[in-house]
Amino acid sequence: MKSLVEDNYFSGVYMRRISRADARKVEGLHSLNFGVQGCLGCLDVMLLPWGNCPNAWKGQYCGRNKKPKIALEAACDYNLWIWHAFFGEPGSLNDINVWERSPLLHDMTHGQIQDIDFDFVINGETFHQLYWLVDGIYPRLSRFLKSVVNPTLRIDREYASWQEGKRKTIERGFGVLEKKFHITVNPIHLYFMEDIRTIVLGCIVLHNMMVKVRMEDDIQESADLYQLLSHNVPNYDVRAAEAAIEQEDADYAAAPMNFRQQKEDAEVLGHQLRIVQFYWKELSDANSHLRLQNAVKRELYYKEHGPNADVDELDSSYDPLAE
Repeated sequence: MKSLVEDNYFSGVYMRRISRADARKVEGLHSLNFGVQGCLGCLDVMLLPWGNCPNAWKGQYCGRNKKPKIALEAACDYNLWIWHAFFGEPGSLNDINVWERSPLLHDMTHGQIQDIDFDFVINGETFHQLYWLVDGIYPRLSRFLKSVVNPTLRIDREYASWQEGKRKTIERGFGVLEKKFHITVNPIHLYFMEDIRTIVLGCIVLHNMMVKVRMEDDIQESADLYQLLSHNVPNYDVRAAEAAIEQEDADYAAAPMNFRQQKEDAEVLGHQLRIVQFYWKELSDANSHLRLQNAVKRELYYKEHGPNADVDELDSSYDPLAE
């Protein structure tokens, strides 16, 4: 399925990929309201009921409640502006299955999200990858900040309370979208997915227009503020095997045209695979995820209890059996 924000679905100001300037402003917004730096918002999936789903597709689109639904993956900021939307996957898929097909994952593994990154500091540690708040089903990626499953220490429970509370931003965004546009709540009486996607896109564009109306106008800022800070990214060459190819020039020139085309396609494919492997290794680093999580924990804990607080302190008044 295509993303709602692919090139042929751009709609000017109100539906666009996040840029460097946008990332600076959104990160500043969350730094002010969430209390930590580096956050781009919250990511989650909602399901839209499909009343006229073709019978041949119902087994694919029916989820737990045995009714056909269509998944909408979205990411929004604190102002509920939707920066990412991916619609059209069957409702039988869970959040991870939708995420594996998401164009946001494609952007992360092809170096496009890295263009908006900049350095930020949490609890004295420097990070360079902006992140989203997600729920527990998502994997431990360096760009995701999850909650703690079974918090026992006070620092873990306070962090879990903060993360789960701030992550409700996307739930609030879905709720507002449902209140504004009842097509997202009531069964959709259309047969063709392209028509449904166009309507959902229109709802999101209208939603962002309403968000802009109620947002205060930003003061004009210097363009120097949005300069991307340098970070180490390998400069891959499409023709990495050029030296080896030069040794075969004679045979290559005499080869049929279809053979030469296949060889060029293989070189480009090999280049793309190397790029994906590099960025996927960086993204799927669980240690980076835990490092970010621990830094946020300590940042919030020290702000609440002072810089000399004991992070391993147990709360004697806490009784897990009483919950």
